[in-house]
Amino acid sequence: MTPPPPSSGLANSSTVGGPPGAGETILLIDDDDIVRNTTRRMLEYKGYRVIEGVNGQDGLEAYQREREKIGLIFLDLQMPDMTGQEVLAQLRTIDPQVKVAYLSGSAQGKVDLEHVYAFVHKPFTFTSLLQTTRRILDCNSLEEAKQSDL
Repeated sequence: MTPPPPSSGLANSSTVGGPPGAGETILLIDDDDIVRNTTRRMLEYKGYRVIEGVNGQDGLEAYQREREKIGLIFLDLQMPDMTGQEVLAQLRTIDPQVKVAYLSGSAQGKVDLEHVYAFVHKPFTFTSLLQTTRRILDCNSLEEAKQSDL
């Protein structure tokens, strides 16, 4: 999960499914430092601004501070203090239209995906992360996201 070098074909925005981030803000909530740092670097490489939350509570506080700027939240499902589902429930009390994609190394299984724009399986590729990011940011609603088979 490392960004490609600048000379790689993956750095081409047409390869990754859309224009670069142009400063759009993403909140990344994951307790795993390696996953969080690598994912942040991937997104920043394409021009996204990334705010990090090291756990559920930290992510909620970051969202409350920056919610007007945040266009998408990547949320780990399994964290020690709060599960991703618990964090999502609290995020939705703040903003019922919040755009959230789960990140997880586990299978979807019994996870409730009703209010989730995407489920991103770890490990993921640079290209798949960027394609998912762009598609969610470009959606106007959860219904539109579900219709586009995210």
